[in-house]
Amino acid sequence: NNIVSVKHAEEIEKDLNNPAVQAYIKSGKASENFLELIKESKEKAIVRTADFKKKAQQAKDKFYKDNPSWFALDETTEDTFIDSRKAMVYLPLGNLSFADSVVAFKPGRPSGRTPEKGLGPAQGDANVITDCAVLGIEGILTLFFKDNAILDVNGPDIYVFEIGEIEPTNLEISKDGQEWINVGKIEGGTAFVDIKEYVKPGETFNYIRFTDLDTQSGQPGADIDAVAAIGGALRLNLDSAVLFETGNHILKEEGLLAIKALAEQMKNLQKGTITVEGHTDDVGSDSTNKTLSQKRAASVAAELKKAINKPAFKWKEIGYGESNPIVLNDTDENRAKNRRVEILVTPF
Repeated sequence: NNIVSVKHAEEIEKDLNNPAVQAYIKSGKASENFLELIKESKEKAIVRTADFKKKAQQAKDKFYKDNPSWFALDETTEDTFIDSRKAMVYLPLGNLSFADSVVAFKPGRPSGRTPEKGLGPAQGDANVITDCAVLGIEGILTLFFKDNAILDVNGPDIYVFEIGEIEPTNLEISKDGQEWINVGKIEGGTAFVDIKEYVKPGETFNYIRFTDLDTQSGQPGADIDAVAAIGGALRLNLDSAVLFETGNHILKEEGLLAIKALAEQMKNLQKGTITVEGHTDDVGSDSTNKTLSQKRAASVAAELKKAINKPAFKWKEIGYGESNPIVLNDTDENRAKNRRVEILVTPF
């Protein structure tokens, strides 16, 4: 099989010394043909994985040359992926870098389909057109990043793992899925996207939308294997109903347990900036909601700081009130989603 990432290459290397195969060889029952086949396969695999890891290291070095103050928040998660055009894409957050869910899909003609296959880690196989999201001509696909966020770094910020030809596609990003920033067309043989000209430093975005443009080719419409935020911020979400009583900023016992569980998730992180953001729905006045969200952010930050207990982190607390909803405040269910505390972890 084709190697798709450094972690995949490492798994192949580990399998080269499969205990069952080694035991069979040591038993003396293996034929000369079997031994020769194993030796030849092992030599080829070693060459393939070494070559892949060498090219992957070059991509990683390039990222850190452009971003010398950046680092992998958790070195156990970082990975480098290859796309169908053999481009190497280093992702400090590894599998967490990819879009997580489909928000909306309008299939284009003649056969836009399977939008969910554009989620999760890239597969890297140029021949599997059936294993990707097919937009179709003028198809529209909106994706959501749940456990990470798009963030501007030096160099490209987004990579679209597209299979086959890169079809001209318009790309937009959004914080809330309602107001969109038009980044422009992806075309010309590369799927690296830099959002620097369109955003403010430190801004994060949770939504991305692709609109296939009206062009015709052998495979009409973009075929998307995966979408990744290259630098990205680790994004964690706590439900305010778990943390607080209505209108209150004092943590409940249930909330304290939730924060301890969150700290356990973050135990491998070594340093960076942790930004705790408080958010409310639109019930009540703007000023009341902003004050409440600020106090809630401060309560969570204080408890999380104690639970993590690592001085290498810098801390920020921001109360956004009702100004940054993730969905429209048009139902009780949606208002509950907007009442939240978000934790963003960035390596700077």
